Amino acid sequence: MRHPDRKSSYSVKYLPYLIVGFILLAGLFFIPVPQLFKTKLGATLLNSCHIVFFCAFALVFYPYLKGSHLKRIPVFLLVVLILSFVIENVQSTVHRAFQWEDILRNEIGAFTGIAVYLYLQKNAIERKYRMLLLTTSFAMVFIERAPLFEKLISHFIKT
Repeated sequence: MRHPDRKSSYSVKYLPYLIVGFILLAGLFFIPVPQLFKTKLGATLLNSCHIVFFCAFALVFYPYLKGSHLKRIPVFLLVVLILSFVIENVQSTVHRAFQWEDILRNEIGAFTGIAVYLYLQKNAIERKYRMLLLTTSFAMVFIERAPLFEKLISHFIKT
């Protein structure tokens, strides 16, 4: 029987493809915003993509870090913070604005991805802490995305 903490060669074998895939997807951060998303509702929906992208990023890459979760979580969030600054600075050179809110959304997405990952790993940490992380991350997403719900409701009431 395989030890639960050991990574199989199967999962490591696909790591280069995962990295290339996420680099290609990250290219979407640098293309000009389509006209469809230049409305308030469209921009708000587009901003949600930061959370979704970095949630997926955490679900895929967080398991490859070694060590206790107490050390891995801050290291991973620091990596996402640095990556977010790099993305935002490069965006400002290609006629896209540097937005602090995007960095916040990236961090919220990464934290949510880690929380979902830990929730699905039954032996990672105690159940009450997994639920606390998951509930906290969903609360952060809801609070940050509250304007989206408001705009969606007002959009559908007007039409």
